[in-house]
This record gives sequence, C-alpha cells and structure tokens, in this order.
Amino acid sequence: MAILFVLAGCSSFFSLSWHTEKKVERAYHKRTAGPLKKNIPRWCERVQVARLDQRSPTELNLLMTDLKLKGFKIIYFRVFQNPGDVFFHILPPEAPTGVYFKTSHAPMVSNLLPTVCQAAHRHGIKVYAWINTLNATFLHCSHCGHIWKIDLASGRRIKTSRLSPFDPRVRSCLAGLFKDLARYSIDGILIQDDFVLHYNEDVSPLALHAYQKSMGIHLLHHIRRFYLLRRKGEKGIQIAGYRPSFWSWSKWKNRQLALFLKQLIKTARETNSSVKVAIDVNYESLLSPKNALAWFSRDIPTLERIAHPDQYAVMSYQRQMERELEKSRSEIFHQLRAMVKTALVWIPTPGRWIFKIQTIDWKTHQPIRINMIKATANSITSVAPVHICLMPYAPFLSIDISSDKSRSSEISRSSAVIAQPYKACNEMEQNEE
Repeated sequence: MAILFVLAGCSSFFSLSWHTEKKVERAYHKRTAGPLKKNIPRWCERVQVARLDQRSPTELNLLMTDLKLKGFKIIYFRVFQNPGDVFFHILPPEAPTGVYFKTSHAPMVSNLLPTVCQAAHRHGIKVYAWINTLNATFLHCSHCGHIWKIDLASGRRIKTSRLSPFDPRVRSCLAGLFKDLARYSIDGILIQDDFVLHYNEDVSPLALHAYQKSMGIHLLHHIRRFYLLRRKGEKGIQIAGYRPSFWSWSKWKNRQLALFLKQLIKTARETNSSVKVAIDVNYESLLSPKNALAWFSRDIPTLERIAHPDQYAVMSYQRQMERELEKSRSEIFHQLRAMVKTALVWIPTPGRWIFKIQTIDWKTHQPIRINMIKATANSITSVAPVHICLMPYAPFLSIDISSDKSRSSEISRSSAVIAQPYKACNEMEQNEE
C-alpha cells in the first residue's frame, strides 16, 4: 500500500511538472509570437546574445526552441560581466563582475555556460563564447600592468584601467582564461573589439622597454612628435596627421597584438582542438585600412598572416556608420558592398567573414525595423554569400515591427536596457578625426 502511495505521489509530481512546463511554454510563446524566419532571410543564421530575460533553465530551453524555429544555428553568448552589464539570472549571481564559467583567473558570477551549451546543443545550435580581453578589469591580474596613453593636450603619459598586452602577468592571465574557457563544450570563441591599442596607447613602461628592445629606438624621444595637431575650439586638440615615427610605432603594435592573438588561439586549441576562434574587427578595417591601423593598431592582412583566426566578425553597424560617417542610407549600403569586396580580396573564402548588423539604435535605443535589417543584409550578401549576424538578440526580433505598431512602445522600453551597454561602448571608442 505504501508503495502505491509513493507511486501515486510521483505520478502527481511529474504530472504537475509537465503541466507547469507546458504553461510556461505557452506563456513564453505568447510573448514571442511570430516566426522570425518569415521576416529574416534563411542565410541569417547567427545572433549575438547580450541579455537573457529568462529566469530558469526551463525558460532558457524554450528560448532555444524558439531560436531553432526561427532558423538560427549559431549564438554568440556573452560569458563576461562588466560593471553596468545586465545580469543573467538563470542561475543565482555570486559576484558583481567576472565570468559565467569556472576559472582560476577571474571571479565566477555563475557557472551558466554549461547550462547554455546543453540547452543550445539539444536543439542543434552551436555556441560561441563571447569574451573580452584588454578591458576585462575583473581579472585577478587587473592590479598588474596597465595600458598608458598619451594626453594630446599636454603630451604627458596617463595610466588607464585597460590591461597592457606587454605585461607578462596579463598575458599569462588571459592565456589561462582562454584555456579554462576552452574546457567547456563550446563550439567557438568570439574575441570582443577591445583587443586593440588605440592611436595614443600603449606607452606603459613595459611597452616602451619592449619597443626599444625590438626596434632599438627610445620611444619617449619621439612621442611628442607623433602627431600633427591643431586646435579645435578653445580647449580642444585635434589630430591633423601623423609623422613617420607614429606609423612605425603603429605597425609594431599591430604585429605584437597579432603575435599575442596567435598565442591565445594556440592555448585554446591545445585544450580543445576543434574550437573555432573569431575576432571582432571595426568597420574601418575594411573601409579605411590606414585609419584602422592608426586608430586601432589593426591591419587584417598582418593579423591573417600571423594569427590566422578562423573568422573575422566585422562590426558593420549600419546606423552607427550613418552617424559617424555622416552618410545617407544608400551611401552606407554602397560602402558595405565595397567592404565585402575588400574582404574577399584579402581572404577569398566568404565563410570566414561575418558581417554584424545592428538590430537596435545605440543612440535612441529604438529597435530598427525588420525591413531595414533585411535591406542591410541583402546589400551585404548581394556581393557574396558571407555570414550575417544580428546584434544584439532582443525579443522584438520575434515579430515584424513594421506591421505591428501597437507593440512598438513596449518593444522600445525593453530594448532600451539592451542597447545601453553598446551605446556606452561605442561612445568610449569614438574615433579621433
């Protein structure tokens, strides 16, 4: 008799669990009604995930079901937590900043990555862990070597919070982080766009020593002569041009970053031989290579020759480009097509290029209409079948905004929080003219 009661209780429990899950599933699909694949072309199979509103593994599984139905095959999932980032609450957070996987090199916010991988793989979706590097001030080595920058107005060197790739402790810490990350059942790693050195970085003591050792030149003697400056307004200083010594320095920094990237890729693959590595690149890298070398110490042919990452994720954010370049939409579409052509001259394999398209306006926080996302994607893929990635994922992608104006205010409120980190990031990296 006791056994019968136990069996009956188990039956009631599993019945309740099943009905609860079905109830959650119905509620979830009601919130995200409308198959995206009716609105987004089939070749748009990638999406970058910066925020998850799901509160349990069950809801996460339902999201993966939804993404699968919409035709997505790869997600780029944020595995780091900077100050100001929106927390993932599927598992209880244990630290204010850090990463979402176990490592001895950074605080662990929660061990969420295996849960995400399991849910995604169950639905045939690949997971790329999206990680930052030189901006990862939560690392245990963050008290070590920092990047120093040149203040244009005074010519003085100023210490920043960013981590210097010339500090052996920072290099070891990041290599260890990549090794620990590669232990998970991820399909790839996406390196964020902070893996750069800007036009006035790095003049830290260790970087100066490395430059002198490598080039035989004492850099401090040349710093004040790097730039041709002009006044902009009463107090502002603007760069009017660069001297030959600056270009030698930029090319050297570019090579050093490429060598460091090669080391990080090697470290990850020693742990997981099948892991793919992609790296974010600014649109200037294709549109204006000389400016990219000046502003970011980034030259893709050099990066390809030395480090050879599996894929390049071009931040071809159409609305951002319109504002920064002060161009019309049609002009931006023309430039996007030109960027694809340049990319294929350098690396002819279309599958190694990912072009990321904005889904939210960083400045206004408003969602971009689906028909405009499609037009941008069509402009890019009209040249060659390169990959398209939507950035970032947001619930409004589940419906066609252009035909559902009644929900636009609700969508705008939810997307504002998602857009905020990208607005801050892009303001931080505004280019010097």
